[in-house]
Amino acid sequence: MFIELVELLRCIRAHDESWLVASIDELHERDIVRGRLGCPVCQAEYPVVEAVVDFSGAGVSPALPSCADSADDIALRAGAFLGLGETTGTVVLGGSWAMGAPQLLRATEARVFAANAAAVEDEGAVGRVLVENAMPFAASSCAGVALDGSFNQRILESAVRVLRPGGRMVGPASLPLPAGVVLLAEDADWWVAEKPPEVTTLRRGNR
Repeated sequence: MFIELVELLRCIRAHDESWLVASIDELHERDIVRGRLGCPVCQAEYPVVEAVVDFSGAGVSPALPSCADSADDIALRAGAFLGLGETTGTVVLGGSWAMGAPQLLRATEARVFAANAAAVEDEGAVGRVLVENAMPFAASSCAGVALDGSFNQRILESAVRVLRPGGRMVGPASLPLPAGVVLLAEDADWWVAEKPPEVTTLRRGNR
C-alpha cells in the first residue's frame, strides 16, 4: 500500500469516520509491504500483507482475472463508463475491472484502488484492498466505483455512500441497482448509474 494512499482510507466500523494510523513492519521505498492500519476511535486493526490492506476480516481472497479483454481495453471502458477525463479524486475498480487500474491511473489524475484483485502492475501507485460488505473510504469521497459480479449487494450499497454527488457507479446486470443512484444506461452485462448532484435551494431575499 503506497503510504500516501493511507490517508484516503477509513475505518469501516459503525462510528464517526476516522482516518487510520499505520504501524509498519516492512517498508519498500514508499510502499507498506507488511504492517497494520489501526483506528484510533474503536481500536480496530486491519492487516497489511504483501502490500494489500484487508478490510474483509480474512473472509475474502484476491481473485484471479476472469476477463479475456486486455488491460488497456478494460481501462478505456472503465473511464468511459465512469465519465472520467482528466479527473481528480478517488476511483475504485473491483474484481475484473481492477486489471485496468494501472492504465487508468496513467491516463487520469485520479487516485486508483484495486479491490479484491490479484496482483496488478505498478502496485506502488495503485492501492490494493480486500473488502466484503463495506467500502473503506470517506463518505462522498470517490469519483467512481466499478464492481463486477463477484461482489454482493451490501458492498454496492456501501459504494453509494462513498460516491460523491455526480459520481458514477458501474455494476453487474446480475445485481439490482442500489438505492441512492439513478440509472444512466444498461445492457446485458452492466448497468451504469450516477449519484444525483446535490441541489441547493435559493431563497429570494426581501427587498
